[in-house]
Parts: sequence; structure tokens; C-alpha cells
Amino acid sequence: MPKIKTLTLNNFKFFHGKEEINLERNNLLLYGENGSGKSTIYWALYTFLQSVFKQDNEIKKYFDRTKNENLVNRFSSDTSESSIVVEFERENHSTYTNQISFNTINTKDGNNIKEAVRASDFLSYKLLSKLYDFSNSEYLNLFPILEQEVLMHINFRTNFTKRDGSAGSVNAQEWWRYIMAGLNPHPKMHEQEYKDFVAIIERFNNEMKYFLNKIIQSSNEYLTTKFKLPIGLFFKYQPCKFNEFKPGTKSRSWLTIPPKIFITTEFDHVKLAPHPKKVIYKPHTFLNEAKLSAIALSIRFAILEEKYLESAAKILVVDDMLISLDMSNRNTVLDIILSNFKEYQIIFMTHDKMLFEMAKQKIKDAGQDNWKLMEMYESEVEGIPRPYIVKSESYFDKAKKYFLLKEYEIAGNFLRKTTEGFCKAFLPRHMQYGSDCSALDLSGLITKCIEYTNDLGIDNRIFTELSNHRRFVLNPTSHDTYDVPKFNSEVGKCLSTVEKVLEIKYEVIIPKTTELNFELSDATDTYTFNIVVHDDMKLIKLDGIVSVLSKGRFNYKMLKNGIQLTEDSDILIKRLYDTIYRTSDKAKNTDFWEEVMLTDDSSKLNILRIY
Repeated sequence: MPKIKTLTLNNFKFFHGKEEINLERNNLLLYGENGSGKSTIYWALYTFLQSVFKQDNEIKKYFDRTKNENLVNRFSSDTSESSIVVEFERENHSTYTNQISFNTINTKDGNNIKEAVRASDFLSYKLLSKLYDFSNSEYLNLFPILEQEVLMHINFRTNFTKRDGSAGSVNAQEWWRYIMAGLNPHPKMHEQEYKDFVAIIERFNNEMKYFLNKIIQSSNEYLTTKFKLPIGLFFKYQPCKFNEFKPGTKSRSWLTIPPKIFITTEFDHVKLAPHPKKVIYKPHTFLNEAKLSAIALSIRFAILEEKYLESAAKILVVDDMLISLDMSNRNTVLDIILSNFKEYQIIFMTHDKMLFEMAKQKIKDAGQDNWKLMEMYESEVEGIPRPYIVKSESYFDKAKKYFLLKEYEIAGNFLRKTTEGFCKAFLPRHMQYGSDCSALDLSGLITKCIEYTNDLGIDNRIFTELSNHRRFVLNPTSHDTYDVPKFNSEVGKCLSTVEKVLEIKYEVIIPKTTELNFELSDATDTYTFNIVVHDDMKLIKLDGIVSVLSKGRFNYKMLKNGIQLTEDSDILIKRLYDTIYRTSDKAKNTDFWEEVMLTDDSSKLNILRIY
């Protein structure tokens, strides 16, 4: 399967001169500050792939300084070339190169790029915002979004024959463009030419309905199993029509009326009565932004799965798509991308430093070593703005580097940043704030880590050791004057401690809204516990210690022989299970991991215990 080896941008948009980005078939995680030219990479790849659908003159205008639509870097000389060049490499190390420029366009030669277009996708924040861009009086119509973003990536099962007898394409966008153009000059409605055109529209409608039927199940699976939302998704297709009567007249319009794909949802909530209250015909009038985002992403991921091509170059470009999502949904989407699309070459770009660091940690936790981590900044060379791309180092890597350079004050600062970042990722969000709702400083965060691990029954000496370092190395006010040999020793010890802290494994394995259950009996009765989790729960593993399940708020209902008795809450599922187990008949396993079940599929909680 081909993947991008190098992407070379020459005087294109923000890139002045020639810049080669060497991916070596790897994925790319890129942090780019605003104004650094990050979006240029997005548009370069998009323009490159979309060129297979355009005439040469439409492509050349992007590289022609005389055209208003040109994308040539404004600081480049009038005689310098502007181009986008992509070198692909197969698994057997053979390569091929394609280019678009004013003088060279070879993306339409053969099928390599055509197949790559069909198998690839581009996701940005605009994708999510389009589902919110409907007034309360409107129904949520998916077709305009598909027309702009998706049709070019979809192939129908058959092609069509054009008016002049030439063969059309299997590509859905080519079908739609042909239908939209209509018939001009107008034939008689009884003539074969007219009948053939109407037949093409009917086939288009059938292919669109077939496509929607193929993605609806997968869309719903993403909503319920990945986003953990009690939402059912339905499509209602209103067919494309042609040459309808003009309103209020008996004359024909000779226009093509686009189809409509109305999105309807069913919100499965215990407090809502059955149909019709659970059915939401205008989802954007009831569901919040997070749920609408989950719907948009579920549909898009289902489409991406549907157009999978085994042998094609599959590129998934994600540009600041997650900036509008809350932390839980960011986690979910990152997990989906990393786990469901491993065969794609992923190019993930963001200007959000926190999201960038979060993605780095996710990649590390997933054990994926096929990523290049880069950072991008705006710089100037001889007064001309241009991007500066550098390999990304973690704060801890920087701390080690500056420690070796004997820049102890700088090393201490990066150790502090490392520790703060770890504590914020490790602790539940509600534990990161004080009683006055203000964010805790490093001292407070470390103290909370000690309390947190103590409550979980984990040896917390490593955090106590970290707290001792906080008083000197990690204290930003302590570096004005110091004894160099002593400080060398202290920073070295702190490095060692922080390194051990970073070896702690933790990962969300039970997202909030997950439903669990377990059943225990005594001599006469059976007790069932139905649990709804309200916090993300993490699996935590320290070196040499058995992994444990973190705290998390949840509600549970206790049923005795099928009849509900009580409704309560607890902070540890293990504590709840152990308490009930002590008074049971001991017929079940003493280990809650073996008896607590995931309600969705009745599997044991133990399947989530990945370490």
C-alpha cells in the first residue's frame, strides 16, 4: 500500500522557496501556531488530490500569477516555479512521484491518485459547524454537506451514458454535475433523449439511497458504542427531481431540484415517553453542540469506512477538527482515529498546544511508533515570512537536554511543565480545582495525586518524592542563586523521579455514560445492581503493582429478585462490589473484574484490563 514519502511545496501559499517535508511513510502529528502556515499543508494536499477532477486549465490557474485565483507565494520572484510534488513509496520501497504546477500536471495519469482520492478524506472544524448552521424552522438536510465534502470521494456501482453517447463516470460527483447541468437545448418530453436523462436521475436516486443504507448502521454503531450516546440516527431521502412545474403555473422549469437527506434522531431517555416524544425531527433544536458533533463525526467515519480501498494510498487529513469539542469527546475521537484507521496515513494538525500534547500521549499509550511529531512556527528569512518546521520534543526531553548542557534553571522549568502536564492528565478533572473553584498550582496538584493514589490503595511514595523536589527544583522562585554542584545533584535526582512518574500507565477504559451491572445472591434472594457511570474511569498501573480502576462518580440501582429497592451512588465500583460480596453466598468470583459486566454486550469488565 503506497504512503507519502515526501511532500515538497515550492512557492505555494505561505511556503516561500522549496520546502520538503519528509514523512518516510509515517503519520504526522503537527502543532502549528496561528499564522505559521499549517493550513497550507492541508490545502496543498487537498488541491493535489482534487486535481484529478479538474481540467488542466482549472489546475494551472492556481500556479499562474496573472490569475486572481492563484495560490503562488506573493514573495516569490516572477520567474520562480510554484508547485506541489508528492512522492509515494510502496511497502516494497518502490516509489512514484506526481506533481501539479503550471507546466506539469500528471496526477490524472494512471489510477494511483484517482484511487487515493476515493479512499482519502479531509476533516476540519468546518465539518462540525455545518450541522449547526440551520435555523429552527429548517430541517437538517445532509445533502449540501455531502455535495461539498463527500460526493467526490464516492463511487457508484455503475457509470452513466452522457447525452452525446460518451461514457460517464462511476464517481458520484460526476453524476451530480451532469444531472445539475440539465438538458439544453430542451428536447421534447416524449423523445428518447429526455427519457434517458430522467432514467439517469432515477438511477442516481437509487444509488444515493443504496449508499445511505450502507452507512446508517455503521453511523449508529459509532454513536452508541464509541460516543456512548443513547441516540438513534435515521435518514429520510427526498429524491432528486427534474423539470417540475413552476409554482402556480402550468409551465415546466427545466431545472434539476437537488435531493434532500433529512436527519432524524431518536433520543432514548428513560424520562421521555415512547414515540413521538423520543423522535426528534429537527435534532439541532434539541441536541447540544457536543451531541451534534458526535452525529457529524459518526456519519463521516462511517463514510470513510465505506469507501475503503485495500491497495490505494489512504490519507486522512485532520485539521483543527477537535477544537470545538470538550475533553471527553476529544478523547473519544482520538481513540477512534488511532484504533479504527491504522491502515491510513494520518496527518493530524492543530494550533492547540494542549490538544497536541494530549495526542502525543495517546500515541505513546497506543504504542504506535509510526508517527513523526513536528512543530511549526512563523519565522523570517531575509525579511520574508516563511514557516519554520522542527521535530517536536517533549518537555521532559528538553529537560534532559538542558540538564546535559548544564542549563539547570531551564531544565528545572521544563521539569515543572512536565510534572504539571502529567498531574492534569492523571487526575480526574474535578480534583484539579480548589474549594474556591480556582485551578490548583503544582503544589496542590501533587498533593491531590498523593490523596488520589492513597484512596485507590496505590503506593504513593513516588508522588511524595516528587513533592520534595517541588520545594527546590520545581519551584520557579528558587533559581535566582544556587550552589552549582548541589543544584546539579538535585536536578539529576528530580529527573530520575519524574522519569519514574512518566512510567505510570493510565488510560480511560470506561467512558462516562457507560452502563454496567453485576448480580450476587445470598441464601434466599438475588440482588442485581445496574450502574450508570458519570465520570471517565481510568485503568492505572504502576511498575510492579497490579493495575487498579480509578474513582469515578456513578449511580446505581439495587434490585431484589427483579424489584427495585434502592438507588444510591458510590465512588469506587470495587468498594461497592466488595461490600455486597461479603454478605453474599460467595458463589461468585471474589474479583469484581470477573463479575461486573458491560451492559451493552454482557462481556466481563476484565476484557478492558489491558495491563
